[in-house]
Amino acid sequence: MAEIIVHNAEELQREVARVWIDIKAINMRPFLDGLLDNLEILHDNYFQSETGPGPSRWPELAPSTIARKGHAEILVDTGRLQASLVGKTADSVREAFQENEHAWVHFGTDVEYSQYHDENAQRLPKRPHVGLSEPDIDGIAKQVLDYQVEELQKLM
Repeated sequence: MAEIIVHNAEELQREVARVWIDIKAINMRPFLDGLLDNLEILHDNYFQSETGPGPSRWPELAPSTIARKGHAEILVDTGRLQASLVGKTADSVREAFQENEHAWVHFGTDVEYSQYHDENAQRLPKRPHVGLSEPDIDGIAKQVLDYQVEELQKLM
């Protein structure tokens, strides 16, 4: 990494502005595409561990539900909801965008009944299954910074 020496506030301001221009020019798409893949893995782990973005396990199924479904897999009836989050189906929401210095992803599901599992309902306990925990967000923020530093190093 190149060393930058500044002698006064004006030089510092000029160097910060130059680095900011370089940061804004970084192509974030490779990172964002990888992030979408990692979010699928994370959400697969939610289904495998029967937890969501929070630390708590999903409430167990009622015996009548197990009897009706023929199995005790939580949030899995047809597999449509799970498939939309851990793979790419017509119900999957997967988009990565970069516009100028802004970059973001959309990740989720268009399965219409997904929303009903996010809140307690009359006969349906809360089972959050889409989203990120604070440690997940902190980890992604660190990954973004690491990616940007690597890209900046390529420019120097």
